[in-house]
Amino acid sequence: MNILVIGNGFDLAHGLPTMYQDFLEFTDDYDSFLRNQFRNQITEVESLVDNNTWLSFFKKLYEENGWIGFERQISNIVQVLDNKVLEFDEIRKRGRGSVRFIPIEQEVLKDFNSDVIQGRSYDAYFVFKTRNCMLDDLLRLIRCLEIYLSCYINHFLVKKISPDIEKLNIDRVLSFNYTDTYVRIYDNHKKSSIEYDYIHGKADINNTIETNNMVLGIDEYLSEDRKDKDIEFITFKKYYQRIYKGTGCKYKDWINAIRKENEIYMARKHDFEISLKNGYVFSNEIERIRAELKQLNENPPRHNLYIFGHSLDVTDKDILRDLILNDNVYTSIYYPDKKELGRKIANLVKVIGQDELIRRTGGSTRTIEFKLQQPMVPISQ
Repeated sequence: MNILVIGNGFDLAHGLPTMYQDFLEFTDDYDSFLRNQFRNQITEVESLVDNNTWLSFFKKLYEENGWIGFERQISNIVQVLDNKVLEFDEIRKRGRGSVRFIPIEQEVLKDFNSDVIQGRSYDAYFVFKTRNCMLDDLLRLIRCLEIYLSCYINHFLVKKISPDIEKLNIDRVLSFNYTDTYVRIYDNHKKSSIEYDYIHGKADINNTIETNNMVLGIDEYLSEDRKDKDIEFITFKKYYQRIYKGTGCKYKDWINAIRKENEIYMARKHDFEISLKNGYVFSNEIERIRAELKQLNENPPRHNLYIFGHSLDVTDKDILRDLILNDNVYTSIYYPDKKELGRKIANLVKVIGQDELIRRTGGSTRTIEFKLQQPMVPISQ
């Protein structure tokens, strides 16, 4: 297999405005972004952005701080409220009777403008009412993002391509993006049998808030003893959204096939080695067995993993480990400059550990290579 893993850096490298701040600009002036064939979506966008607490919150943060990460900010607020639920429970367990009011950290929620977030003290009803409002507005935000990607980004004129990607013979694509950029640019006229796995869902203008399958949430933040029992805010978590929205995980089938092939290879090689060592073969078969063993040693099963535009952030640790930590998978990680190379190395340590990183980037056990991206080139007309 030749597997390509792409993240938002892939879209950005192709000149697509897919940063969160680009989306925020769209919500301020969506009428100028949408083409004639998508004019019907303007009314829907208007209803999605109207009085959306998350959108107001993100815009204020961006104006004050520049670049922001939606998921990080969502996680900050969710954790504050989740901790209050725990505090309510602990007070009840101590036998103090009915719990009415507990202070909430204003420094975290002070910019989260909602008609349910007022005053200085709140009861349990407030926390769950706030949670429900937050979830409704998040779903509206995600649908609005889907319209932006479907009607604008997926129709954005791409003028350059990557020579690195163009030369690869890809048959599997694992995309952490919601867009169809690879299909549009590299697979549009090939009529190939490439298999795609949109692990975070895919933008589709024909969806609704209910049918949207885009995952935009947070990672697990609870300790081992809490994560399986404290589920009041589970709907904000990515793993839950993947299951609930049915995004699938085809990559697991790819990994299973890769590992099964390697198991068969190693078993056959082991049988040949034991047979020759212990004399379990007839004399007239020795040369044939030796030749087959030599062939196996010289041609082990090999699969190629190419990572382009993905930060290797620890939030995708489980998926990346499953792909990279196979001795018959050879990983090429593309980087645009030295600064980004340093970030990717540091992030990869968090994903696979320094011992594995050292073992897999040098010597006879090398299976990971960092490659400087070639400059993007104009698309030939």
